[in-house]
Amino acid sequence: MLRLTRPSLHLPLLTLFFLLMLVGIAEAVARQPAFQSRLMAPTLNTRHRQFEVQWRRLQQLAEENGRVDCIVLGNSMVVSGFDPLVFAQTYQEETGETLTCFNFGVDAIPTMTAGALAKILIAEYRPRLFIYGLDARDLAVARTDRDTTVILDMPWLQYRLGHFNLEGWLVEHSTLYRYRRLLYNLSRFQYRDTLRSYYGPETPRGRLGHDPDETVADYINVLPDPHNPEFQIQYYYRLLSDYQMEADNQAGLEMLLAQQQTPGQLLVLEMPVPDTYFYFFGDATADHDTFTRYVGETSARYHIPFWQTSSLRLFPDDSWMDYSHLNAKGAEIFSAWLGHQIGRAVKNGELARTQEGP
Repeated sequence: MLRLTRPSLHLPLLTLFFLLMLVGIAEAVARQPAFQSRLMAPTLNTRHRQFEVQWRRLQQLAEENGRVDCIVLGNSMVVSGFDPLVFAQTYQEETGETLTCFNFGVDAIPTMTAGALAKILIAEYRPRLFIYGLDARDLAVARTDRDTTVILDMPWLQYRLGHFNLEGWLVEHSTLYRYRRLLYNLSRFQYRDTLRSYYGPETPRGRLGHDPDETVADYINVLPDPHNPEFQIQYYYRLLSDYQMEADNQAGLEMLLAQQQTPGQLLVLEMPVPDTYFYFFGDATADHDTFTRYVGETSARYHIPFWQTSSLRLFPDDSWMDYSHLNAKGAEIFSAWLGHQIGRAVKNGELARTQEGP
């Protein structure tokens, strides 16, 4: 006589138990400093590798120091143009206060992305000084432009902004999940862009997010040629010759300005450019005024200072690496000036102190 027996759940449950245990062990190993020190920064599941590296650098700085006093956010002009070591030194000369400052510059982020990043950075690290360095083009980039929202649309960032999704949750809570691509590369014996040893030790400035460039643009006084097919020249002409600010970027600026906290100080800073940069605009004076007036008036509504730099005459010709970026020499000059200016403003009570005062 045929008997039907109920299948045992012991084996599936035991298999699930051991599987979960293995995943738990792997997760614990992936969180160990000895493991992480040998691999590149774990992925946040975006194609923007530089952003991934900057985020990990900032995490490590906060873990090592216990705090980050100051964060400077912006596009590639900030990456190359702000030297945290020089800034901290000159700020200390003015105030007597030490300052741990991080350069969170990321290539090609418009203001719509900066606003979202500012919300996360300020909430997580509570810096007592937060500077947003921007240029007119940051408000002109359209959401439909190629790669504009590669960071803004990433599931992890949207999760951190309060928009739940499974991918973002996994990236936020599982170190092992974030290492999956690097571990896959290792399984295929692909070591470059996977092992830290291929790139040598991090420099003191690199640890603070700053990647200086020694390039000197010997053409900096030559007016840009609209027929020159070079990418940067064509990009700037396309973006600036008929200057228009995008609503998404305006909303991003509002989001950023709304993050002002107490205690703490938020500052909006126009990044410097050479005189030849203004030839990319259709009407340099009117277009630049449109940009500075809008940013100034919007910042004022939130009672946040906006510092302009277009009138500065600080930079010799060999301070530029191209038509919009400072090189290592220019970054040192600009950061020294900024450290002194902010230090004096703090002493005069015009800006909030970066440390608890007497």
